[in-house]
Amino acid sequence: MKFNWGHGIALFLIVFVVTTVGVVIKISTDDTYSHELVSENYYEDELKYQEEIDYVKNASELSSPVRYRATSDGLLISFPKDFSLSEYKGTVKMQRPSNKILDLEIPIVLDENHQMLISRDKALEGKWNLRIEWEASEKKYLYKAKIRL
Repeated sequence: MKFNWGHGIALFLIVFVVTTVGVVIKISTDDTYSHELVSENYYEDELKYQEEIDYVKNASELSSPVRYRATSDGLLISFPKDFSLSEYKGTVKMQRPSNKILDLEIPIVLDENHQMLISRDKALEGKWNLRIEWEASEKKYLYKAKIRL
């Protein structure tokens, strides 16, 4: 019996199917490929997420939004003037998607203009996820943004 192109196609299909089945079995049985889509505490997580939505809504109802801009000195964040300076209690979190070591968490300390400056040596150029959480007048607020410096 001669080996012709029909045998080649059949051999290719058999190798392809065996390889595909082998990969599927390896991924579904190996713990390193664990891919749970739902957490064990689904309802608790949902309540936390709903709180986050409420905090974002609280921030959107203020007289002016949180604003930020990059300056030569760093990142300047302007807060609404709805509250006195002493009422602001919270943190500014900056997450660097490309490098976890550069992540920042800084307590909110405002100047007389309701502004906060994060220096250029901390807020390096690049892509950041900005998350500002604060509490004032017994109400919690949240501002989130994806920024590029």
